[in-house]
Amino acid sequence: MNGKIKLFYKWYFRDNIVIPYPKFDERSKRLGKTISIVFGLGWLGLFTSLTIIKGVSSDPRFWFVFLLPGIIGPWIQYRFIRISFWAVIKIIDGFGKPKK
Repeated sequence: MNGKIKLFYKWYFRDNIVIPYPKFDERSKRLGKTISIVFGLGWLGLFTSLTIIKGVSSDPRFWFVFLLPGIIGPWIQYRFIRISFWAVIKIIDGFGKPKK
């Protein structure tokens, strides 16, 4: 990867969520990145196809509705996946702890 692309990639997928189990932490990161990248590329592919078929649209709503979710959607989706893993593990760990 190019240096600037690698820095952007690290910045885009950074988070402060720490899952106490390293394997789950690494796998949830990998799964979140994969799903987010596939979703983002698919959405941007749809955007490109519509732009080519329809022609370059000068309507700002067109850009807002199709381009913005392709960039921000995967960012939100990655965090949602990480938080979901974290929450499920916290709930399961809560049931396993003895009551004092």
